[in-house]
This record gives sequence, structure tokens and C-alpha cells, in this order.
Amino acid sequence: MDKRTEAYLFYEKYKAKPISSWKGATKKQRFKCEAMLDGNQCGCIFENSYSRMTIIFNRWRKKLVGHDLYGVMCPTHRKAFTKSRTKHTYYENMSSFGLLKLALKNRGKGKVYKHGNDTVHYLEMLRRKNEDGLTLIDLINEHLGARRLRPELQQYTLDDWRAYHKKKKFFNKSEWKRLDSHTQMLCYKQGYMAQLTKEFFSTPLIFESHTHAVIQCASYAELVFAKVLDELRLDYKDHPEWPFWFKNESYKSKADFSIMLNGKVVMVELWMLRKDLLSVAELSDKFVQKYLRRRAKKELKIKECAESAYDIFINVEARILRNDGLEAYLIEIKKILKSLNIKNIECISPSLFTDVEKLLFKLKTLDVEELISYAKLNNFHYFTQFDDRLAKAIRKNPELQNQLERALAKEFNRVPNSRFFETPPLDNIIEYVSARKELHNKEAYTAAHTNGLLPDGFMASPVNSYPELKCWKQLWGEPLLVSYFEAKQIVNNLQVKGKTDFTRRRAKVKKNLNKNDPDFELLKVRANPGNHISGGYAEFTTWDNFTGAYSHASRSPNTI
Repeated sequence: MDKRTEAYLFYEKYKAKPISSWKGATKKQRFKCEAMLDGNQCGCIFENSYSRMTIIFNRWRKKLVGHDLYGVMCPTHRKAFTKSRTKHTYYENMSSFGLLKLALKNRGKGKVYKHGNDTVHYLEMLRRKNEDGLTLIDLINEHLGARRLRPELQQYTLDDWRAYHKKKKFFNKSEWKRLDSHTQMLCYKQGYMAQLTKEFFSTPLIFESHTHAVIQCASYAELVFAKVLDELRLDYKDHPEWPFWFKNESYKSKADFSIMLNGKVVMVELWMLRKDLLSVAELSDKFVQKYLRRRAKKELKIKECAESAYDIFINVEARILRNDGLEAYLIEIKKILKSLNIKNIECISPSLFTDVEKLLFKLKTLDVEELISYAKLNNFHYFTQFDDRLAKAIRKNPELQNQLERALAKEFNRVPNSRFFETPPLDNIIEYVSARKELHNKEAYTAAHTNGLLPDGFMASPVNSYPELKCWKQLWGEPLLVSYFEAKQIVNNLQVKGKTDFTRRRAKVKKNLNKNDPDFELLKVRANPGNHISGGYAEFTTWDNFTGAYSHASRSPNTI
């Protein structure tokens, strides 16, 4: 039963009837409550004025719209009804299971009490006891304590923790701590936290090698090279340290890979940029210049430690992947590996990589048609359904994002999602909406947006998106309302003769919204300036004063 129905039934049961006719009376009238309480009639007789009874009656009529009410509430029962709506009564009527469920649901969400929705909820659980004399708070503590006594967690391996996280799907480490802090503490103690953070709570590119080690890469070029080494089953390490460091840095510099090949150490450095692979415009960039200077310094330091740190050193240019694509980059890697006399390099091909990775590698030069083919292959109607890495990369390119959203909408016969488009200028929105009178109210505009009838980029609530837009009326082409004194000046300048003339002229200009019409200024004046209740001006006294009629009369010549 909903609260409204419950209130009506309560009213019908406990309303008091007048002893004599009371409507229109000026003196206090007597009422008698005939409600039955525990088999006996209440019989409560009370007095109250007609005006007070009308106020009480109207309160119930607003609360119980659509019901035919007769009579007023007995004060005793009215207080009882109010009391029945308190939090104490609400929690008192809940079952013990419901109280426990509510407490566990809101646990750890910044509530006043650790195990309660609020103070009244906590006290009610503290009051209730079971057959053993334990309160609901004691039962919650026992339940949470039992979660900490899971002996199998002590024997968990890294694979067990991976399975645990795949099942739980925590959004981040904070959510893990809030929902199951004990397992997080054990994971720290067992030394698996760093590895699990890389796999489940970090954004860098990672993959699992054939030895089940997790390789973390800083770029797509590193990912491609690491997968090639893994496919050839070579003995390699990612990000080994060099025996030197740069000035003002407290940590040693790192290479990208080290390979053990026939007892020799091969160090691999993947350079992001090289002068001859950059355009003139790119060379003028400060970041590029800083990187090239750092690369030159690092190459000198690598040469100085040639005998002690490595036997063979290899340079790999990562820019080839971006400029020429995956196949050209793999050809370059094959040449390098062939110079090291590594066999079975024929197995190196684009087939080593997934469709998502191939798209990510060539995202800078990606064609929308390739993304559409990927969406059709996987039946993805929205690019937000793509792989997370691919969707994030698309979002970083607004132009590609807009083109893709329109193409997907056309391909799957749906309405484009305008929230992915660039925000249009406010003048364009006002020009479009003001020219269509069917959109001249908030509900019609919102419905048109929901049905996809508005142009690309039009948002559901422009008032919230544009600070210069103060109200919805501005969208229809109407100006902002002005103060009383400004409104009075406008009315005087247009020589408005009175209320009737003002209302007629204002309604006419509002209908056509012609900005060239002199009366367009009347839209800056409130529609009913003399009515304080319906939003008029507080300073308004009379229409003669507002329109300046008395001034015109005083200036007219006296006739004898």
C-alpha cells in the first residue's frame, strides 16, 4: 500500500464529525470523534474556529487529491498519524533481516555510524536482540569477522588472486578496500599487490608472456617488439637499468629490453623520435627539441659504458610504426634480428596481433571505414562498446569521434548521439530554435532532443551548458526581463496608454517575435507587472504611475 492510500484510509477511519453545522460559522464550533479504539468509541469532543478547521481541512485535501473529504481530524489521532511517519516508526516496522540488509548495503559510505543508515537505524539495531541476547549490531560484527577468518586466503597464489579479481571486477583499489579490506591487506603481505596493480588497476599496455610473466610496455612500439621477442621464445627482460643516470635524477636510466643471446648481452633502445623522420613543423616543437637533446646525451653515455654494460647495442626507431604502419615496422625489426643471426623470423607477421591492436597501432592515420568494418564484425552499434583502449584512443581525437558516431548511426539506422559532437555556438542554437515555434517551451525542446530531431551537438539543457544563457526564454528569441525602473522607462518611451494597450501590444509582438518591431522592447517588461503574486514588480503602484499617464495630463494645456 502506498503512503497516499494509507493516509486516506487513516483519515476516513479517524475523522471527527461536527455536532452542528460549521461551514461559514464565525465562532468556535464543536466536533466529536466517533472512531473506535480497542472496541470503544473515542468520543473525543473538541472545539476550534472555522478558519482553523479550514486550514487543517485544506492540508489534507492537498495531500489526498481526488478524494471526497468530509469532516476534520481529531487532534489526538492527527498527532498519532504524524508520529507514525517518523523514522523511529519506519525502522520499528522493518524486519530484522531488512535492518541488517540496509546496514550492510550502506556500510563504509561515510555514514555517521559504521553499521547504520542513520542514528535512529543504529539505535533500533542496538535495541533488537535474538534468543541468545545478541543485538543486530553484534550479528553484523560476527558476520564481518567471519569474512576475515577465511583460511583459504592464506594459501592463495598469484593465479588465485587473478581469478578473484576477474570474478569481483573492482573498479579501483579504493573500491576493493571498501568492500573487502581484509583480502587487500593479505595481498600486500603476500607480495602480490605490485603485480596485481599492473594487471588490474593500471592503464599502461601490458601482455602476458609465454612464461606467464606480465610485461608492461610504455608505448605501442614497445608492445610490438616485446610480442616479437616472446613469439621467438628469446630470453629477454623488460626495462633493465643502465649503469648511469642523468644530472638531477635520483634513479638510474633504463633501457627498453635486454636479450641474452649465445652468452652475450644485447641491449635494445627504442627511440621515440629521430630528426630525419620528423617534419619541419614537428622539429620546431619544444618537446621534440628537448627529447632530441636528451637522446644525444644518452647515446654518448651508452657508448662510454660499452665494455662493461653490454656486448651488442641495437637502436630501434619507434616512429616507423606511426609513419609507415605495422608492416613496415615489422620489416625493420626483422632486419635487426637477422643481423643478430636469429632464426625463425619468418613467423613474424601482423597475424601476431589482435584486430584491436592493429587498429590502435595505426590510429593516427586510421580511416573510419576500417572502424566501421570492426564494428560490423563484432556487432557494435556504438563506439563505446569497442575495446576500452580503442574507445579511449578515439575519444582523444574529437574529429574522428564525430565522424565515427555519424557513420555508425547511418550504418545501424539509429539516431546519432549528439553528446559526442562538438558544442555549437549559442547564436546557432538560438537562431534555430527561435525560428520554430513548436519548440518554444521546455518540454517540446526536451522531447525533440530525446527523439533525435535536433541538429548534431544540440544538448538536452542548453541553460546548463552556456553561462551566458540565463533562462529558456532566450532560446525562443525573447530578451531578458529588466528592473521596474527600466521597464517604466520602456513603457514611457513607447507611449503605452494603459493596461489594455500594454497587454495587446505585448501579446502581438510575442506572437511574431519580430526584432525590428519597436514594441519588441515590451518583452523585457514582465507580462503582468502590477500583480505581485504572479511575478510582478514590488515597486508597482498604479498603471497611471507606471505608464506616465499623470505626467501627460499635467503637461497638457489648461483650457478656459
